[in-house]
Order: sequence, then structure tokens, then C-alpha cells
Amino acid sequence: MERWSQFWSENKLGDCFSLNGESDLSQVLIKYWEKYFVNNSSSRFVLDLACGNGFVGKCAINTMTKICCIGVDQASDIGKTDFNNFDTQSKLKILSGINISDTKFVDNEFDLVVSQFGLEYGNINEDSMKHILKQIKPGGELNFIAHHPESFICKQSKIELEILKYINRDKSIFNRIRKLKSSPELVEKEHLLNEIIKKGKELAGDSFISIEVIFLTIKNLISSLDYGVQDAQIDELELHYIAYEERLIEQLSVALCSIKESDLVLILKKENLNKIESKLLYDEKLGLIGWEINAKV
Repeated sequence: MERWSQFWSENKLGDCFSLNGESDLSQVLIKYWEKYFVNNSSSRFVLDLACGNGFVGKCAINTMTKICCIGVDQASDIGKTDFNNFDTQSKLKILSGINISDTKFVDNEFDLVVSQFGLEYGNINEDSMKHILKQIKPGGELNFIAHHPESFICKQSKIELEILKYINRDKSIFNRIRKLKSSPELVEKEHLLNEIIKKGKELAGDSFISIEVIFLTIKNLISSLDYGVQDAQIDELELHYIAYEERLIEQLSVALCSIKESDLVLILKKENLNKIESKLLYDEKLGLIGWEINAKV
């Protein structure tokens, strides 16, 4: 969980898919949640599980005038991110460092329990789902989006992962950057940078443009060697890339294949719910986004 704490402490205004929250996917998800909350405008109390820095909660309070939202995430220090400095009028409260299964809210407290690419990271079993569902009022609902292994998100993550493995392998890239720091010859810097980008294009193919941001930070670091880059800055970036690789490995491992999705639906069916609907969520431009699962209490 430390890698996610690091991610949210570094990612002040963005989400899991961009550093500024303005990617095509971010905009698709904003529209999705705004439509969802408009359709549930009579709701007053929302619980956002595995909330990150409050992306879904912000959609809720921006859409619904009379609402309070509590976000819960196991990562620590999320409450210190700049995201919480938006004018939420205290309608959005984030509780960090708390596992979903350890929440102690009153039974039947929330109108809506939601999650975006987060619920699947926990242990999805009968006990955990009972714990979540008992916190929902009669007539309320659980609605969440989960990763699908064939979604465009996971496909891109697989490409990014191969590139990160290349960058992080045996610390060779960062050790070469450290050597360049002591003798930053222009030709050597350009050679290293061109080598990294060439390998990236080889691994990513036509998708290189969409993941080019991975190389941007290294490019800026190499370009800054002439201006007194400190060892600590190189060490920090290296740790960032290692954590990035670990997050992608985790994301791909928790994605719900059809079998996992079927198992989850079977668990929900045991809870005597009014309605359960599970379907694939698509965007016309981006393609498959993931699973959309809704359970009405």
C-alpha cells in the first residue's frame, strides 16, 4: 500500500490516468459519474470506497446540491493532497489509511456506495460484500466500475509495464544517468536518451504517443544534468518508477476476468438484493473501459 500512498502524495490534482485529471478517460469517467448522480439526485449520503484523492466524490458534490460524501482509502496521507482544497464546502471528507473491510459505519447509513477501479483491489468474498452491503439503506445501491483484463486501460498498462521493466531492470538506466552526472557529455546524454526512446517505440509500437509521458520525466532529468541535479533527485525518480511498475503489476493482477466477474455476481445473488446488473462499460472513442456492476438493496 506504500506505493499507492506515494502515488497520491505525488499526484496532487490528477487521477490514476493523468497528472492533471484532463485525459480523455478522465473526462469519460466524469461524464459517467455525473449522469449516475443526476439519476440518483434524491440521495443524500454517499460512501466512496477506495476513493483515491476523491475523484468520484468530487463528481458527486458537483452534481448533487444536497449531499455529503465520505471517501475511504487504505493509502495514507491522501487528505493532505491539494485536491481537498477545492471548494467542497465540507461536503467531501476523505478518511485515509483505512481498509474497506475495517470501516465501522452504522448499518443502513448510506444511500449510495460507489467505487471506481478500487473495489477489486480488496478481498472480494462473501464476508467483505456483506460488510459493504449492510451499510446501504433499503432502496439504496452499490455501483462500481472495475478493471477488465481486455480493457484499453489494461492493454495500455501492459505496454507501460514492459517499458518500465526495461527502465528499471538492474538499475542500469539510472546508474548510467548517475555516471553522466559526473561527466555530462552532450553526445553521451543524447545517446542514452535516444536509446531509451528507441526501445520505447520498439515496445509500444503505434501506442508510443499515448505512453510518451513515461519518458518525459527521464528526458527532463537528463537535460537538467548540466544544472546541478542532486543524487537525491535521481534516487527519488528511480523509486517513483519502481513504484509505478509495482502498481501496474497489481492493477493487471486484480482485473476481473469473466470468471472472477461471475463469481462476484454469484456472491451478490446470495444477499437477497432487489436487482443485480453487471455489464461491460464502453466508450465510442476509447473502447472497453471495464465492468459496470450495480446492486440495488
